[in-house]
Amino acid sequence: MAKAKRYKEDINMLLRSRKLEIFLRNNEHHGILNMINKRENFIDVHGLSYDEAKILVSKKVSDIKKKKNEGIIEESRPFCLSIITGVGNHSVGNRPVLLPKLNHYFKNFDCKADWQNGILKVFI
Repeated sequence: MAKAKRYKEDINMLLRSRKLEIFLRNNEHHGILNMINKRENFIDVHGLSYDEAKILVSKKVSDIKKKKNEGIIEESRPFCLSIITGVGNHSVGNRPVLLPKLNHYFKNFDCKADWQNGILKVFI
């Protein structure tokens, strides 16, 4: 039994590290775009679970709000965070999973959110 539990833990660790690799690869080019474009940032969370995506997106939103408070980002204009969630091509029923859940998540904040074609745009 202990051997099976250890095996399951090893598999879960590999899956988590693989998801991290995918996330980093998907977001590698966005770092350059985020440095160039001062009014919009991008984060690609497709392929992650809702809980994983929510943690990363929440961190990104916190960073943006902090930069607004510090005057790094202009406070008077809304800042657009484009969250690439995917359209659900690999989900059950080919329906998006992250897009509606993250859209609902942002309704709890003072953020306007709009989505289309697998991208959720949140105005902070």
